[in-house]
Amino acid sequence: VYTTFTPDGANLYFVVVDGVSNTLYRVPALGGPRVKVMTDIFGPVSFSPDGREMTFTRSIRENYQTHLMIASSDGANERILRTVDIAEHGVDWSPDGKLIAYNELNGKDGLRTSVGTDRISGKTKPLSSEKWDNCYRMVWTNDGKGLVFIGTKAKEALSTRRDPIYYLSLADGQSRRISTDGSRYLGESLGVTANDEILAAPFNRMSQIWAMNANGDSRTAVQITKGFADGRGGITPLSDGQVAYLTRNGDGFSIWKMNS
Repeated sequence: VYTTFTPDGANLYFVVVDGVSNTLYRVPALGGPRVKVMTDIFGPVSFSPDGREMTFTRSIRENYQTHLMIASSDGANERILRTVDIAEHGVDWSPDGKLIAYNELNGKDGLRTSVGTDRISGKTKPLSSEKWDNCYRMVWTNDGKGLVFIGTKAKEALSTRRDPIYYLSLADGQSRRISTDGSRYLGESLGVTANDEILAAPFNRMSQIWAMNANGDSRTAVQITKGFADGRGGITPLSDGQVAYLTRNGDGFSIWKMNS
């Protein structure tokens, strides 16, 4: 489910993902009956500053492309702004109402770059030259000077540096990582408050090493390490009776050994 509040905070729009023709609903923020707004929507919606219009993407299954769409907040008056390859999570309307930001997929190298499309003319310009393996949901900061998003830089998809939170400055097109806790973050969860406080849900897979009797009796299990990601990348007994294992160390991995 992708969720978006209207600018006035009165309503919550959410997308029910069914894998075929995802459906957009609206419900009062303080509770009430839900109203079906439209179907065949790809990812979350984002609203114009006055809340009268919304932007979203629609997948074109025949040619593997995506329409960047604009419609009234009630789902009427749909129009295609641009047809491109777009990441499904990354559409957000700028605070001044001029640009719609998203991540465009490059068919040649399979990487993504951040771009902005003028909401009237459809003219598109790059927001940064940086390339990404993944870019998920983007949210403008309230001053319109940058974007916050969850992503993975090019060539880091198989590393421990996957899916932290970044800030992209539009002044120089440079991003900087702003989460340092080692967590991956759920791409659909990102939000920015009126005070530019960032809301995001971490996604962690904790692992420690345990020992138990060979008969498989779980009651004999004893935890013997207390790390963040011990043994998940590999563990093996050594000839001298010790145990070697991989563990996470900041943004990298290190090899440890210990008594059995």
